[in-house]
Amino acid sequence: MGFKKLFIGEAMPDREDPKYQKLHETMFRAGQRFAEATGLCWLMRRIRVYGYKNRKTFLVISFGTVLFFFVLHVGRMTMAAVHGFTPQDGVEHVDSMIHRELRSN
Repeated sequence: MGFKKLFIGEAMPDREDPKYQKLHETMFRAGQRFAEATGLCWLMRRIRVYGYKNRKTFLVISFGTVLFFFVLHVGRMTMAAVHGFTPQDGVEHVDSMIHRELRSN
């Protein structure tokens, strides 16, 4: 593999291209079987039906969830910045707890 191909990559295959059509069909069927076997297909149908029936509620729940986790993440980053925690501090804390536990036994 040349450097040019490594950085630029190949062109996206077209679904109708005979070179990739069989690969696309087998991957598509495998995905369908997996979704049916795990119940994801049923779950997605139920979510879609709920979304169609209750558009505003569905959007509020969806965007509210995203916003909640974003605010939670920013809050945790702020707490870490205020208290001056770094990943190394966490590792050192766990190591000290392990050493303390080993010394007590």
